[in-house]
Amino acid sequence: MGNCIRTDLANSTVYDYTTNPDLWELMDNFTQNETAEDDWYQNFAEPCQYTFCSSFIGGIPVFLGITCFLGIVANVALGIALTKCPRFWDQCQPGKVELVLLAVGGIIYAFTLPFFALGIGWRWAIEDRLCQVIHGLKFGSLFAHGLLAAGTACRSSWGLLQPFLPTLLWMMGFFCAIPAALVSSTDGLCIPDRLAKLHAWSLVHVAFCLVILALLPLIVVLTTAGLKGCGKKGHPRWNISWVFYLFWGPYGVAVFLDMLQEETKFSQSCRFLEHLNSFLGLSEGWGMLHCYLGPFLILGLGFYHRKTA
Repeated sequence: MGNCIRTDLANSTVYDYTTNPDLWELMDNFTQNETAEDDWYQNFAEPCQYTFCSSFIGGIPVFLGITCFLGIVANVALGIALTKCPRFWDQCQPGKVELVLLAVGGIIYAFTLPFFALGIGWRWAIEDRLCQVIHGLKFGSLFAHGLLAAGTACRSSWGLLQPFLPTLLWMMGFFCAIPAALVSSTDGLCIPDRLAKLHAWSLVHVAFCLVILALLPLIVVLTTAGLKGCGKKGHPRWNISWVFYLFWGPYGVAVFLDMLQEETKFSQSCRFLEHLNSFLGLSEGWGMLHCYLGPFLILGLGFYHRKTA
């Protein structure tokens, strides 16, 4: 939800025409009297006013705090269940190794949320290096979960390498978060910024969001349908970990559309831009619910199978 900080920052630095002395000097050079000056000032295009942040800015820090607490509780509970009943999870989909990695990633993600709550609610400035670490852990845990969820669909074909490949996918997720870390620091405000010198890294980060969060599950679904239609065995099998994509898929699309708008300016309609800004914020908030709903669903399904067994 860094778009709230970015919007407020933009409003304070771009739209404030009356406090810029250079602007007044420029106006004096082009205007000869008060009437001409007023006419020139009115020629400015009125900036778009976004309502998402002004509507939810008071509740976002509370939402992040509650999500952090529930996320830690849910993932710790999942870890305890895996420790107390290790044999029960051996035959589950996803397997015990994948569930441990999902729980660890969920805890890491939950621990990053208080930093964003402090930044949005109290304008707490974060040192650049710390900001990069926070964003690296946040998106690293998301990408690791996305890659691992897709990998669990192919678990039956992993064979003897099954413990190794999930760990490799999990580590690759954090490697894919390096661009997010590089572009996340601007004057103490811990937000992803599209600086000119880091523009290429911004594009890479958006590409990772789109591919891992939205396109990857679509590719696996099409592959599954194709292999199953051909009657081949060993095709990917979906499982409860795929709930992740229902939560974070819209955010991957929203980030891509936001970057596409920045790059191409394909729409200048303030109504469209406002809807896009709201879609970006709401999709991220919806995705955060997976931090605790995902582990609770896995626990519920596991206890159900144990009871029926």
